[in-house]
Amino acid sequence: GAGLKAMLWSARRHLNLSAAQLAGGMLSTSVTEFDERVQVPLLNLSGVDEYYTSSSSVHQLHNIRVPLLVVHAIDDPLIPPHAFPHAALRSRPHVSLVVTQRGGHLGWISGKSPLMHSWTDKLIARWLMKLERRGQASGSGSSPQPVVAAAPTVLPAAVPGAACSP
Repeated sequence: GAGLKAMLWSARRHLNLSAAQLAGGMLSTSVTEFDERVQVPLLNLSGVDEYYTSSSSVHQLHNIRVPLLVVHAIDDPLIPPHAFPHAALRSRPHVSLVVTQRGGHLGWISGKSPLMHSWTDKLIARWLMKLERRGQASGSGSSPQPVVAAAPTVLPAAVPGAACSP
């Protein structure tokens, strides 16, 4: 909420919002409400459902031709499990999908402050090393296969010392 409002306030002169749209955005108490009050009128759409459908990357999954690692947390407040395209991602040959119970939206922090680190940094490094060992990162011409998980793998996230190998 506060981040969206700060961005809205900073960009208000460039967005050509009406006073009512600006006020509506600043008074929003949820992302959906913000989208309904700001994004929908700005893009001249019929409603928030049309906005979410038209802005979803799920319509581009068929264009993925290189290895892609997707990490999703069940507790993501912006993309809940029912809105996440698990089946569509699993059906793509170039996609590796990892699903965690916790992690929030862009979370997966582990360790003790001030030495916290991102759990996903380790996961990504391991995934890239596996791709390199298989010759997929260099474009060897072979069809990439998922190297992390062919189906959703639920891993412990945001837990100090949690394993990062699926």
